[in-house]
Amino acid sequence: MKKTLLILIPIAVILVVGLLLYWFSSPIIEDGYSKKNGIVHFAGNRIEIEMDYADYDTFEILGGIANDMTNQDCMWDNYTGLYAKDKNNIYYNSRTLKNADLNSFEYIERYYAKDRNAVYFAGIKLEDAELNSLEFINCDYLKDKQYVFYGNQKIEGADPDTFVILNDFFRKDKNSVYYENRSPNYEVIKLANADPDSFSIINPYYSKDKKRVYYKHTDPDSLLITVHTIEVADADTFKIVDDNEVFAKDNKYAYLHGQVLKGLDGPSFDIVGGFYKDKNSVYYGNSKLSGADPKTFTAFPGQFYGKDANSAYQMASPIFGIDLETFQPLECLGSCWLTKDKNNIYYTNKIIENADLDTFHYVSAGYSKDKYNFYWQGKVIENADIETFKIFDYYNIYAKDKNKFYKDGKEMTQEELKDLQDEVSGLMEYSQNKYKEFFKFD
Repeated sequence: MKKTLLILIPIAVILVVGLLLYWFSSPIIEDGYSKKNGIVHFAGNRIEIEMDYADYDTFEILGGIANDMTNQDCMWDNYTGLYAKDKNNIYYNSRTLKNADLNSFEYIERYYAKDRNAVYFAGIKLEDAELNSLEFINCDYLKDKQYVFYGNQKIEGADPDTFVILNDFFRKDKNSVYYENRSPNYEVIKLANADPDSFSIINPYYSKDKKRVYYKHTDPDSLLITVHTIEVADADTFKIVDDNEVFAKDNKYAYLHGQVLKGLDGPSFDIVGGFYKDKNSVYYGNSKLSGADPKTFTAFPGQFYGKDANSAYQMASPIFGIDLETFQPLECLGSCWLTKDKNNIYYTNKIIENADLDTFHYVSAGYSKDKYNFYWQGKVIENADIETFKIFDYYNIYAKDKNKFYKDGKEMTQEELKDLQDEVSGLMEYSQNKYKEFFKFD
């Protein structure tokens, strides 16, 4: 008997410990919910809640979205919305859905669900939804035999039989064209006077039908999206003329961001590198290039330099004192402002004295070099050792040679190095290690 007890006691202890470990562990059911210390937890949308009112043993997920960002075309993908149930209740995230029918409740798609009495979006009942004819369309659109719904809103006048999603922004049916505005409120807006039969999307900004051209504008501050009709545009001859898809023209006018470029001739309008022109003038940004000849004007690679038969230009400003035939920008990333001709190297159109034409080249950030010197923004870095000179690739305003450290092309003092070391001590470990390796900080 004692032997039996001695055998059973350890087994019982193991079983109890196992049950306790199970009870107090934190198995993840699915993103958004977890079980811990005998309680169901919900975490999502910047909140975490203990659902001590949920039944731990019978709690299960029905479906939903858990902040997975799997479909960038859908508006709510950064919002966790999950349906769950236990033996007593239906839940949306951490909220109990009162009056939801436990026996008939079922998940539909994304944030939609239903029971025998109602349809729900994000846990909110949809008014007027007809249960027996429900059809999920896409993203956050649902329809029945009478209505189309966007989220928990009914789209007034939308025809469910012909309603289609055109892209991540436009929708249409047999009667109208609609667009989705996500700020400040999520809503679907009817595009006034648009013809759905002939409506087409040109690019992310422009669209048109057989009579009108439209431009989609997003306010950079409020993110409010509006679509306005370009009243003077000719739909038949309207076309995009640049790779960034914001310049356009028709048989009369030129356009930028849906606005008429006043004074420009549409038929002869063209983009030339970072410049644009018509038969009369050349422009950079909002400025006309004084005296520029549009017939002979060409642009260099990049966005900032061009020339015609008479002059070269940096953006809208003419460049004087150069050899026009051999003038060209140096190859670099972005705007290094380095150019050359057969006689000189230039930084912001000023001669870099004694620079070697054959070996001068751009290196990184503000640094350039030839066989004699390193330069910072066109100025010689005095007494730098060219053989050991090295630029800090992690933050390239800094450099060093065998004798000194430099910042913005100037020798760093011991005080500046000490201040930098103190500053670096507060950075993340990865960044600290980069600085320590380059500067040999302790």
